[in-house]
Amino acid sequence: SNGSFCGDDLASERKMVAKLIVDACIYWVKEFGIDGYRFDLMGIIDKHTMNRIYRECVAIKPDFMIYGEGWNMPTALDNSIKTTMDNALSLPKMSFFNDAFRDITKGATSESEFYKRGYLTGDLSFVEGFKFAFMGSCINYIFPKKFINANQSINYVECHDNGTLYDKIVACGYEEEKDILRILKLINAVILFSFGVPFIHMGQEIGLSKNMHQNTYNKGDKYNKMRWNIVDERFEYVTFLSSLIKYRKTKALSI
Repeated sequence: SNGSFCGDDLASERKMVAKLIVDACIYWVKEFGIDGYRFDLMGIIDKHTMNRIYRECVAIKPDFMIYGEGWNMPTALDNSIKTTMDNALSLPKMSFFNDAFRDITKGATSESEFYKRGYLTGDLSFVEGFKFAFMGSCINYIFPKKFINANQSINYVECHDNGTLYDKIVACGYEEEKDILRILKLINAVILFSFGVPFIHMGQEIGLSKNMHQNTYNKGDKYNKMRWNIVDERFEYVTFLSSLIKYRKTKALSI
C-alpha cells in the first residue's frame, strides 16, 4: 500500500505497530514535555490508534493537542477507520487542517488553479461559503458541517506546501504592493478572528514569497529561508499580527 505516495504505508491497525507508535508518543511527552503532535498525512493512520495516543497523552498533559492532515489518501485502510476529515464527527479530540477554510478564503491552492480567487481575494460569490468557513465549519450552513465543534478546525491559508499567501494574491491579479499587503493583512486578521484554531506559517505575517514556486521542499534556502530584512522592512505587520493574537487571547479569557 502506497497511499502516501512516499513508499510503503505503515500498518498502524496492527497491534504491535500501534503499540510502537503510542509508546513513542508517550515517551516524548514524558521525557521532553511535548505539548502536542502534528501528524503529516494523518489520514493514513487508523483512528483507534490516534484516539489511544490522545487518551494516553492527555492523561499526562491535560491541555495536550493533536492535529494534522486529514486527507483521504488511497491507503489500504478501510475508509471508515481512517483519521480523516470525513470521519471527524467520530474523532472529537482530533483537529484537522481545514482546506475548505483555505480555499474559500483565498482561492484554490493547486498549481493549475493558483490564479483563481477566493472571497478575500476578490470573488464575492464565495460570501455564503465564507460564512460557513468563518464559523469553523461546524454548523450546517450551505454545506453539511465538517466538525463537531470549532476546536477541530485548523484555520489556515498557507503552510509548507504550495505557494505562499503573498504569491497567491499576486497570482490573483494584484500588482501594486500596497494592495497585495492590504489583502494579506485582512486575511491574517480573519484567520485570528474566525471560530477555530488559527494557524500562521513562518513569514506569512510579513508576506514572504517563494517567487511563485509551489513545492519547495527540496529547493533549499533560496526559496524557504526566513528573510530578516523583510522583517525590518515590514515590521508594522509583525506588530499588527502580535496585537491580533494578544486581543484574541484577552477576549478568550474574558468569555
